Amino acid sequence: MIKFLTRYNFHFLLLPVFFVWHASNEYFGLVNWRYIIEYVGYYLALSIALFVIGKLLFKNNTKAALWAFIPLTIFFFFGVFHDFLKSNTFFSIISSYSILLPLICVIIVLAIIAIKRNKNNLVRPTAYLNALMLFLILLELQLSVYQFFTHEHKKNNLNYGLALTDIKVSNMPDSLKPDIFFIVFDEFASTKSLLQYVNFDNSNLDSAFKKHNFYIAKNSKSNFNATPFSLACYLNMQYPNGDFEGKQFSPRNALKAQYTVKESVFPTYLKNNNYSFKNYGILDLPNSNSIKESHFNFNFSKIFTLETLVGRIHKDIWWNVALKINGTAAIEKKITALKEPYTNGIIENYNNTYKALQSEYATPTFTYSHMLIPHSPFCFNKNGERRTLRLTDNLDNDIDSLYTDQLQYCNTLIKSLLTATTTTPTKRPRVVIIASDHGYRNNFTLNKTRDKEFSNLCTVYFSDNKYETLYDSISPVNIFRVVSNKYFNTNLPMIKDSSILLY
Repeated sequence: MIKFLTRYNFHFLLLPVFFVWHASNEYFGLVNWRYIIEYVGYYLALSIALFVIGKLLFKNNTKAALWAFIPLTIFFFFGVFHDFLKSNTFFSIISSYSILLPLICVIIVLAIIAIKRNKNNLVRPTAYLNALMLFLILLELQLSVYQFFTHEHKKNNLNYGLALTDIKVSNMPDSLKPDIFFIVFDEFASTKSLLQYVNFDNSNLDSAFKKHNFYIAKNSKSNFNATPFSLACYLNMQYPNGDFEGKQFSPRNALKAQYTVKESVFPTYLKNNNYSFKNYGILDLPNSNSIKESHFNFNFSKIFTLETLVGRIHKDIWWNVALKINGTAAIEKKITALKEPYTNGIIENYNNTYKALQSEYATPTFTYSHMLIPHSPFCFNKNGERRTLRLTDNLDNDIDSLYTDQLQYCNTLIKSLLTATTTTPTKRPRVVIIASDHGYRNNFTLNKTRDKEFSNLCTVYFSDNKYETLYDSISPVNIFRVVSNKYFNTNLPMIKDSSILLY
């Protein structure tokens, strides 16, 4: 074993494997395998590139491997070190990038000089680093095996440990089961909230809803002010397990809420009762993946990059560097181009939803659709024309008008969906829910107004136009309880409507 540790230089290759594996264990069961493999590949390529540079510098494999290990350590653990400096009063003075980055360069240069001048064979540091990395890898392997056999991934479901809602349907023919459409417009505020907080009158949309016999819950409040948590309440018909009031909307929490939607109760229940699914949303449902990758998967990249040197530079200072290099106009043009697939996805989801409302299906169908507007970025003006995104879009003095402009375009889309809802002849009953996940947040200010954050759009259409079981202040957690009781005779009790603020 000693000969193995001293003869081979593999420690610098195990370091990126350890880093990715450790992050994956921290988020066990949440991270897509594709991302794990990709980032292991990226970081191994970086390690090999540094080794090649070391080989050119030192003409010696042992020295090249030791050289590669030093900048890799700085790269992977910069975030932890930087956080320590910032949180410590004594060291905070050197936490500035203007000090740290030159210091890192000095350390690397000194390392090159020290390794180049060293006349020893470096057997001991090589053996030590090899043994250390093997030990850390074995620890991660042990943790992975433990989490696998104890089914630790199930705890990612925010409903873990709760008694799930038991819904049973006995001998109901498919002809009596309603086609259900769950259509979400992201961050669409209630008419009352728009008038109160933005001084915008959106009563013409309420008139359109009434014309098409929709029920409007004028005083509805979302259960959360964050999308995946709100959708989890809708589709599980209950609150998550745990105290989330005042907690951070972190990548971990976002991914757990997304996972909870994927395991949600109501779609599972429908699936077991011969329902088909159309998923034009932004999240996967049980046995029904979104036509595009789940929206909050972008957090997978953060798991593997945010703590690295490059990840921190990109997050903290790169925008300023890019602005100075390229200028405002070039950056805005690039941002707009990068958002083009996002903008096209909104239109695609709308078109699919419109066609679904005009269709009649052979089996009862649940359709989930999610348009990421009027939520920023503000890609559309009020006429639906594409606009160039500006760096100033999210400034307080601009954002309200940009939001209401995009909201007016949403009104046009919603009105066409209303027409499709009520003019399409169907043999089965029809339920159409057009709602939002939360109110208008204006996240770019620190002054959060609780009522504003939760005052969401909430409207319901039953094809028999009987709305006795709905009430004016209903929240997402009770919407599908009402639907289940009305159409499946489940007698589920209503639970308390309350709102939980995340930061």
